[in-house]
Amino acid sequence: MKSNSLLQKFLRRFAVSLVTVFALTSWGMSFGYGFLERKVDENVARSDVSTAPIIDSEPVNYLIIGSDSRDFVKTKKQREEYGTKAETVGRRSDTMMIVHLDPRTKTTLLVSFPRDLWVNVAGRGQAKLNSAFNSGPQTVVDTLSQNFNIPIHYYLEVNFTGFEGIVDAIGTVDLYFPAISRDTFTGLQIPYAGCHQFDGPRALKYVRSRHLEYKNTPNDRWHRDGRADLSRIARQQYFIRSLTATAISKGARNLGTATKLINRGLGSLTASRNVELKELLAIAVAFKDVEPGELESATVPSDGERIGDQDVLRVRTKEAEVLFARLRERGPKPEISVPKTKVDPGSVTVLVKNGIGVSGVAKQVLGDLEAKGFRAAAAETAVRNDFEITEVRYGTHKGAKDQAETLAAYLGGVGLLRLDDSIVDGVVTVIIGRDFTGVAAPGKKPNPASGQPGTTSSSKPGASAKPSPTEPGATAVGCPKQ
Repeated sequence: MKSNSLLQKFLRRFAVSLVTVFALTSWGMSFGYGFLERKVDENVARSDVSTAPIIDSEPVNYLIIGSDSRDFVKTKKQREEYGTKAETVGRRSDTMMIVHLDPRTKTTLLVSFPRDLWVNVAGRGQAKLNSAFNSGPQTVVDTLSQNFNIPIHYYLEVNFTGFEGIVDAIGTVDLYFPAISRDTFTGLQIPYAGCHQFDGPRALKYVRSRHLEYKNTPNDRWHRDGRADLSRIARQQYFIRSLTATAISKGARNLGTATKLINRGLGSLTASRNVELKELLAIAVAFKDVEPGELESATVPSDGERIGDQDVLRVRTKEAEVLFARLRERGPKPEISVPKTKVDPGSVTVLVKNGIGVSGVAKQVLGDLEAKGFRAAAAETAVRNDFEITEVRYGTHKGAKDQAETLAAYLGGVGLLRLDDSIVDGVVTVIIGRDFTGVAAPGKKPNPASGQPGTTSSSKPGASAKPSPTEPGATAVGCPKQ
């Protein structure tokens, strides 16, 4: 039996795209509101989940999770592919996502929660986050609320039985491969670099792939993608962007396609009883003016650790708190205040490190800071390329914190101050995170027209660059235009 854990990771993204695509295509076809209400009532299963109270015109959080239940398994092919209910004891959700919608600012944030986060599962004690689902949806909601103080207003659960049917209802989805690729575990075969069409079964092999190998020429040897999980997530995001764009394009022109998408998609959803048509359409409204490659998303930052015989992830609390605070937002969003500049920039020597993997970011930021009067030390690559937030690290030398605060005042409203006693030469270090948008004078927002760090023809500010030959660009959709 082949492993399913990849597919569960994919489901959280698929669920967001699923709801969005069906709402968008049905909206675009001008289906009657009553028709859609009936479809939701007839097809969406219900779960008695207690959620946080909702206040009109204030932000809300949708918890979207993927179910690995084998209740659907009936045929021999399904038993061979997924295993049986008896073989897969209990229920798990490998990853979870919260979609934060703010109606005042018309912004959307998607935050992913890795399955192996070590948390205090409500009513059970310390365990991995994905195990909470085994005790039911309410335990998941309570666990997120109790560990991270995040209110959950709506609950959506998606199973993967209808995945192939969704893709086939659209027709095919075009995907680009930078190299010859294969996955002998899922059966994926890509014989040449370039554009390939994917129907439902082939797409399933792609989104399940976690053992991808590639080679640059037919005579080259096979290379294993060493970033297995990280590359897999990037490919899944690429598939969702491409699927969404294709579905919107085809569904808006074809009544039959839109109807199939609604019937097959809504039938794979389970929702809390307060999720009605208007809540599903709210996601569509939030997404409809955003290009598929430009959705703001983040993953809860964490570090690996060994506890007993388990490999787990510990939340990097200080970094994660920035994301959690955004998920708790209620009331008006604060304006950027004018930070204090305690010393002259000319007295501050700066080392800039690239923490997001986008080529040229550190060098560009260092140049921008130098133009503001700071002294340049060097531009380097950080030890990781997944920093969610920008850090300003300072040493123990006299006046170091004042220097760090002055530097942070020029980072456009971002920058977490951190004492780092390994810094002994008086240099203040900036590690660029995905929240960074540019250098600006104190109290001013970076001007996008002036060119933001990390902006290239294939990526947006703060997006991760293509770190593996198996991954598409950060904002890629479908195949490149010829």
